[in-house]
Amino acid sequence: MKRRKSAGFTLIELMVVITIIGLLAGITSVAVMKNLAEAKVTTTKEHMRAIKQAIQMHYIQRNRIPESLSDLCGPEGDEKRYIEAEEPPKDAWGGEFQYAPRDKKAYDLMSLGSDGIEGGDGDAQDITLADLTKAPADAGK
Repeated sequence: MKRRKSAGFTLIELMVVITIIGLLAGITSVAVMKNLAEAKVTTTKEHMRAIKQAIQMHYIQRNRIPESLSDLCGPEGDEKRYIEAEEPPKDAWGGEFQYAPRDKKAYDLMSLGSDGIEGGDGDAQDITLADLTKAPADAGK
């Protein structure tokens, strides 16, 4: 009697292939999530730089800083608009920037990070104006 050779895959072969695909997906997803977290921090810093520049323009034209970030925004065509939006930008996690004028020229600007609470580590760490001037190697310290 002749045995007919099967043209399909065995259950063991399929299990090995599925395991390899799962391992590769796990490894790549960790790398992607790390880069995504870093990109959100970078995006938030860029939004803060834009806000800082808008505050500087407001100060140059009015000799005082704005009382709120809403003072920098307005409808399209508004000459008093320093940020190209009707509402102040949000950080990369969807949170409001914390803005507090201290006097005629000084102010605090901060993002509360991914957790939305003061303090934290990693991407939950607060981002302040001082962080905008730090070198990338210093940012994690």
